[in-house]
Amino acid sequence: MSHYKDFLINFDDEIIYPLGNLIGKYHSSFNVSDLHLKSFKNFPEQVEGSVFAYGNDFSSFEGITKIISDQLDISDCPHITSLSGIHKHLSQCSDIVVSGSMIKSNILGLLMIKKLKELSTYDDFTYFGRICEIVNKRLQSDRDVLECQEELITSGYNEYAKL
Repeated sequence: MSHYKDFLINFDDEIIYPLGNLIGKYHSSFNVSDLHLKSFKNFPEQVEGSVFAYGNDFSSFEGITKIISDQLDISDCPHITSLSGIHKHLSQCSDIVVSGSMIKSNILGLLMIKKLKELSTYDDFTYFGRICEIVNKRLQSDRDVLECQEELITSGYNEYAKL
C-alpha cells in the first residue's frame, strides 16, 4: 500500500481513501497521473478544478468523477480505446483531453456531457484532429448527435460515429 498526497492506493492499484470523499467535493485540481491506477473507483464525486488522470491503466469509466468544473485529461491510458458510455458516468466537464492515437471508436456520447466545450488531443494525428473538429463544431452549436454522426460517417470515421 502506498500513500500519495490526499489518498491511499491499495495493491490492486485503486484509490481506497480519497480526501475528496471525506469532504464531499474536492476544491482544487485532482492529480492522479502516472500512478498506474486500474480503476476510477473512489474518485471524488465532484472536483472544482481539473482531474489529471493521464498515464493510468483504466479500462472503463465506472467510478469517474461525475462533475468536473474544468478539464479531464485521460491521455496515455492505453486501455481506454473507446469513449463508449462516458456520458453515463461523467455528467459535466468543460474540456476533455485524450490521446488520439489510442481512441479508436465511440465518441458521440461526448455530446451528452453538460458544459463540455472541447475535445482535444496533444497527438499530431491529422485524422484525429479532424474528428475533434467535427465534435467540437457540434459541441459549440446545437449538440445534435445525429448530425455529428452523419458528418463522421461521411468523413470516413464510421467507428467513431457510435455512442
